[in-house]
Amino acid sequence: METHPDVPGTSKHPDFLVHASQPFYLEAVSVGMAPEKRTSERRHRDVEAILDNTRVDGWTLSFEWHRIGPRPPKAVRLRNRLVTWLDDLDRSHDTDEYAGRPKFSYDDDGWKLDFTALPVGSDQAPLVAIRGAGRARGADNKAGLNRVLGAKSNRYGADLPYPLVTAVLSNTESPTRPYDVQPTLYGMHWLGPSQVADFTELSTDGHWRTIHGWRRSHNPYVVVGSGISLYNIHKAVPWLWRTLDPAVTVNLHMPWAAPIDVTVAEPEAPLASANLAELGIRDDWCAGEPDFH
Repeated sequence: METHPDVPGTSKHPDFLVHASQPFYLEAVSVGMAPEKRTSERRHRDVEAILDNTRVDGWTLSFEWHRIGPRPPKAVRLRNRLVTWLDDLDRSHDTDEYAGRPKFSYDDDGWKLDFTALPVGSDQAPLVAIRGAGRARGADNKAGLNRVLGAKSNRYGADLPYPLVTAVLSNTESPTRPYDVQPTLYGMHWLGPSQVADFTELSTDGHWRTIHGWRRSHNPYVVVGSGISLYNIHKAVPWLWRTLDPAVTVNLHMPWAAPIDVTVAEPEAPLASANLAELGIRDDWCAGEPDFH
């Protein structure tokens, strides 16, 4: 494998050139939460860590977040205010109706948090037992995939000496599934991609197929891994898709990725298992005690 190989006609360099029986360029990219979103989530987790380490008698809290501020809140002060508030509550006026439970709102420096007191029978209960987002939001994993696939495919032009394979690591907040990826590649249709005869019936354009026909034949393969980490890499197998453009004849050997069934509109699982041993990954990956010698 060659890193950052030269490509004729451009000063840009793909991530890798794989010197297999059929060489191919390999571009790696990740998609998921934006950096500012990750920072926001980190601030939120810092607040939860302070609250999680606090124990109180007779109460626990339901915790909802409506807005996360631009700076870390004074979490210790928030904890102390919550504990003082709970100490002043009278359990004799408790009600079985959730709407009538005592509530505490924290609205400061861009943060908007709501807490509801819930009585418990045990001592030293966790301060926060129930948590969630105050505003429901849908998960759209297709937009991020479409963005990174298009950017990588167009980066080096279409006249390449070798096929381009794009490998995407998806770290979306809501896990990416095969049925998220497939319409992103082939366009949205009520039939499986291989069953679509009339392109004009597509309700959305895909990475490879649009209402006008096929495109991006220089980028005939896409590999997507969802939630793969160092610790689950022996189980979380990447999925493999190939363009269905009849003009594309290239067949690459990538047994470490599992092909997806394109005869159905919403695939749930790969057609076949992958052979991760091709990457030197065994079933006992991360098993036993670490060897630091």
